Amino acid sequence: MYLVDTQHIYGIKRCHVYTIEWQKRGLLHVHCLSWMVEKIRSDQIDSIISAELPDPNEDPALFGTITKHMIHGPCGQLNPRSPCMKDGQCTKHYPRQFLRESITYLNGYPVYRRRYPEDGGVETTIGRFHVDNRWVVPYSPFLSRTFDGHVNVEYCRSICALKYLMAYLNKGKDKAVVVLANRHRNNEITRYQIARYISTNEGVWRMLQFHINDHFPAVEQLHVHLENGQRMLFNVQNAPDRAAEPPATTLACFFELCATDNFAKTILYIDVPRYYRSVKKVADIRSPHLRTVNVTVFDTYAEACRERGLLADDRHWHLALTEATVTDRPHKIRDMFAIMLHMCEISDPLRLWEQHKGAMAKDFLRTLRRRANDDTLPYTDAIFNRERLARNERSLTQDQRHIYDELLAYVARGPHDTIIFLDAPGGTGKTYLLNLFLDKIRSQGDIALAVASSGIAAELLTGGKTAHSVFKLPLDISRYERPTCTIQKNTTRARLLSLAKVAVWDECTITKKLSWH
Repeated sequence: MYLVDTQHIYGIKRCHVYTIEWQKRGLLHVHCLSWMVEKIRSDQIDSIISAELPDPNEDPALFGTITKHMIHGPCGQLNPRSPCMKDGQCTKHYPRQFLRESITYLNGYPVYRRRYPEDGGVETTIGRFHVDNRWVVPYSPFLSRTFDGHVNVEYCRSICALKYLMAYLNKGKDKAVVVLANRHRNNEITRYQIARYISTNEGVWRMLQFHINDHFPAVEQLHVHLENGQRMLFNVQNAPDRAAEPPATTLACFFELCATDNFAKTILYIDVPRYYRSVKKVADIRSPHLRTVNVTVFDTYAEACRERGLLADDRHWHLALTEATVTDRPHKIRDMFAIMLHMCEISDPLRLWEQHKGAMAKDFLRTLRRRANDDTLPYTDAIFNRERLARNERSLTQDQRHIYDELLAYVARGPHDTIIFLDAPGGTGKTYLLNLFLDKIRSQGDIALAVASSGIAAELLTGGKTAHSVFKLPLDISRYERPTCTIQKNTTRARLLSLAKVAVWDECTITKKLSWH
């Protein structure tokens, strides 16, 4: 890092992040990532990073360093027992292909120049293996000459290549399973304990308080939460005190600062650490002054921000729907509104619906007036919610109607933890019945999930999605002995599942058994 910071061997550095990792045998190595002020161009890569053997006559010292520290394997057919081999293939993708010029891709690492021996590429023999440029790990000639060791250097041009390093920063500590032998007791809880593995070298490093990881410039986490929504740690003894005096957060301190400091009112929340230093103390943000605009106290922060003009309003969506009412038919306007709800960031969907629901339901009103032979009938809730539902209910067959009524009666009796299986021959209208059942539940203001085991079946259900999408099932579920759904608590998806009245799962019999555990 010193050479990169002071000597500017790659240019002026903007920021960096690094972490130190220990191998099981105790050796340490560093994973480091640096961002430069001026981006390295593709035609500069070969002058900074090399993936070729140097000429032993021009630079014998570098040639010795590279052949000793920067040659992968060999593996593959030359050495099938190499540690990098898995299922007969090298996990590091060696040997690489010969290439006359370096190629940069939009995502990931570039493919470095590795010239053929006929084109000037160097080849040599290491032990009993013949080695050429296909086996060279990318390196920086300057750093390899300086440190005379293994220094792998890569050119990163997208976020895809950064995930490798970030995984080391966030993957957690190494762990090992320890078996405690006991001839008199056979308790699995006491036999198997998850233990942290710390080598001797790492233990000394930590006792001497050397850095394990670092980043520059320093980053301060700014909290974002609702009123009285900051997180806190408490136990039985201090719970009343913690509730009476909630812990301070950077957001609470920022609001207090703006109430007394005129300069703080002129800067954004993210700019506060540049001018102020936070000191931990108890803060109280329960005052309604944050929701007050021109002596008017609003119910929510969103309404106050919208009044101040800090949030984008739905004026352009309102104008688009207004224009559509002049030229398009009601079902086209409904389609347009549905696309807006799904694809656009509408700040107040309910208000937009109230403004244009008349135009979207005009064909329903016209049908109702024609049947009643009364052109003065006004709009009703049935027109907005249940006109198509009532029409479809009348078209049910006797068997469909019986099943339909039984399902509705079962749901109306209260919450249940039961699975109901509906089986019928193909072509009898199962999908039609399920869609009508979903519409009925939703028309009552409840949430009904439409799930299918295949994408084609999901398209046939109203609002249908695949089970992998709704429940976050693993795509290759057979690979796991005990598969789990990756739905975190207190997320939007978790709340949706907990509030759902029913869930309809079409083609559930073709789903693997592990999906139901």
